[in-house]
Amino acid sequence: MLQRVLERELGEAFDVRVANDYRELDAALVRGEAELAWAPAAVLADLEARHASGMRSVFKVMRGGRSTYRSAVLVHARSGRWTTGDLEGANAGWVDPLSLSGGILAKRLLGEHGVTLGEERYYGSHPAALEALLNREVDVAAVSTSSAVDVDLHTALVRNVGSAGAHEIRALAYSQVVPTDAFVLTDAMDEGRAAGVEQRVFGGSALRLALETEGFEPTLAEEYSVLDALLP
Repeated sequence: MLQRVLERELGEAFDVRVANDYRELDAALVRGEAELAWAPAAVLADLEARHASGMRSVFKVMRGGRSTYRSAVLVHARSGRWTTGDLEGANAGWVDPLSLSGGILAKRLLGEHGVTLGEERYYGSHPAALEALLNREVDVAAVSTSSAVDVDLHTALVRNVGSAGAHEIRALAYSQVVPTDAFVLTDAMDEGRAAGVEQRVFGGSALRLALETEGFEPTLAEEYSVLDALLP
């Protein structure tokens, strides 16, 4: 989908690659192997810290009228766990070691509450981690939500596991607010060409519709630097 949108909007062929995990994406960006990338906040934080000059421009993704999000700490609705303290020794299912919404923020919050987790597994995506929670393979998981309001969490859950699954999951707590994932144009792209890409891709509606987002908000790479202290 992303490849078709870019090629239609820009009138040229694009080689779109999907990284196997966050670290692979991070390494590829540090090496300057991509002109345009869609990256999670943790990768952008690490890129800004180690290779700030590589980010020519950054466009945050807007969801729920916001360009920030929280991580919701989740349990199965019939788990009998009602407070973060009930998660002592619980087995966790996270997305990726570098996923803020799918692991880092939730683990940090539980640590601040004095909770020591049991076994921790990584599933590679939010839907996979939440399916593990639904199947009782793990006791706790996490998901990105635009706010701590129930309707926004429900929307996030439906997006990942459908309506039926969403009703089987509830949140125990919410993390601090952090900036959303974003598209970054790197200095591997010629400056003159980058200006055209910014106007045609992020100024139009095709990419927004393809990704089911409300739009894109230009920002500075430095906004992600505050997240560096959170990274493992």
